[in-house]
Amino acid sequence: MGQGDSKQAPGAQVARRQSSRRKDLVPVEFAGDFSSTLSEHTQPVLCCAFSPDEKHMVTGSADTTAIVWSQTTAKPVAKLAGHAHNVTGCAFAGITHIVTSSLDGRAIVWQFRPGHGEAQVAYRYQNHEAGILSCRVSNDLQAVATCSEDKTAHVWKLEGANGPPSSQLRGHTEAVLDCQFSPDDITIATCSNDKTIRLWNRRSGKVITTLHDPLGPQRLRFSPDGIYLCVASQDERLRIWNTNSEEVVNSLPGHTDHVMGCDFNRSGQQLASCSRDKTIRIYNPRDVGGEARKTLRGHTAAVLSCAFSPSGKYLVSVSQDKTVRVWK
Repeated sequence: MGQGDSKQAPGAQVARRQSSRRKDLVPVEFAGDFSSTLSEHTQPVLCCAFSPDEKHMVTGSADTTAIVWSQTTAKPVAKLAGHAHNVTGCAFAGITHIVTSSLDGRAIVWQFRPGHGEAQVAYRYQNHEAGILSCRVSNDLQAVATCSEDKTAHVWKLEGANGPPSSQLRGHTEAVLDCQFSPDDITIATCSNDKTIRLWNRRSGKVITTLHDPLGPQRLRFSPDGIYLCVASQDERLRIWNTNSEEVVNSLPGHTDHVMGCDFNRSGQQLASCSRDKTIRIYNPRDVGGEARKTLRGHTAAVLSCAFSPSGKYLVSVSQDKTVRVWK
């Protein structure tokens, strides 16, 4: 659980190896059964992610730490203590590296040693001018996107986090709440308190299109084929946009309070959402206006984020109740 700087950085060879592991996983239908509750954080848990091999999960909290958990034992294996404020984003970059972001204005790339229960700082990225609200790793494991209260999103090389961003996405007029790489890594989607969703060309940093959401988008996820974008807004519905036609093609009801997050499974046939109403709901995104197929209950406060495992067999959810729940 060390916190010292490490000189070793994630490289292209690591990226290729870990990408191939993810492709080897066989998609599995998510049943929605409760598996375990993980209680180690001391403040609300804000973000969550699975490792590509599904052996570990990482969660970030308002207690300023991130925790790496064993998926099989439901026990913590490493504590990442390097931020000075809420940990707002977390993501695996392959199996041996983790990226976290924080309201302290920094993102950290950690080198994680799964067999030793250790995580060391590899890089710190601190070019934003205000708190960072989310972080995402590209599918080719070469880049990280971070978005901030400073109204920008930055794209930077995973191996060069100490340097300047490779591009700065400027155009939003309020805080940028979330960001997401398209499956082919060509496009980056962002959403903002300015009530817009923007699609950007990753290489040029230019806006491709701007979508207007008067209800205030909070979180977004691309479908596995990259055609659709699911948006969780400040109301009780999920909206699915067709990025080609730039139209909302589905609006899914069911929640009774703000929707806080969403995620597609690997096949794109299941869509999870979480809400301030303390539930997680599982939809078939092709059911136009359809009700949830499953409703998962157990959290005692707002559910702030959820994420499918790479195969789709597991789902992790995190809550204002300070707990992490795993479902299968």
